[in-house]
Amino acid sequence: MREGRAEFETKHRTKNGEIRDVVATSQVIELSRRKFVHSIYLDVTEAKKIENALMESEAKYRSW
Repeated sequence: MREGRAEFETKHRTKNGEIRDVVATSQVIELSRRKFVHSIYLDVTEAKKIENALMESEAKYRSW
């Protein structure tokens, strides 16, 4: 955040207790001479599941 922007991957727990993978992007913005932190969270849980399944499939294919 010292550079004005940060992006990181983390896990969040939903209201029902489910753990979801998210990418968080935060940046400092200035409005009316006041500084605020603006954050966007993107749920990447399904994309990570697909990526992991693809890597497992490729590993099985290469081991044949």
